[in-house]
Amino acid sequence: MFDHLADTERALYVSAVCTGAACVGAFLGPVASHRLVTSRGIKPQTVTLAARLFKAGLALLMVTISLTLLLLMRLAFDDTLGLWLTAAIVVCLSLVWVVPPLWARRHYTTKHQTPRTRQA
Repeated sequence: MFDHLADTERALYVSAVCTGAACVGAFLGPVASHRLVTSRGIKPQTVTLAARLFKAGLALLMVTISLTLLLLMRLAFDDTLGLWLTAAIVVCLSLVWVVPPLWARRHYTTKHQTPRTRQA
């Protein structure tokens, strides 16, 4: 089925599928944790775990998108153009996913709030 793919494309495909699966696991982890520990009195720890898993999920999603785009761009265009198009999309996604939250965190967090006293 994948005989027409070069080794690089095959490696990109397998990597994209594996990181995609890990991404889904990271995003669903908080749901499973919540279901398993409800009414156990460990809400702060559960929220902390969920936040970490969500951040990991976003990172894995970025890798999955990058690998998938790179694979498709390599198949559709030459290697150089595919790499540049993929890099441009990754930069745009990074700006959208990182800059607004950091800006909001800086502008809407008062100086005397600690991570524990901030509104979620």
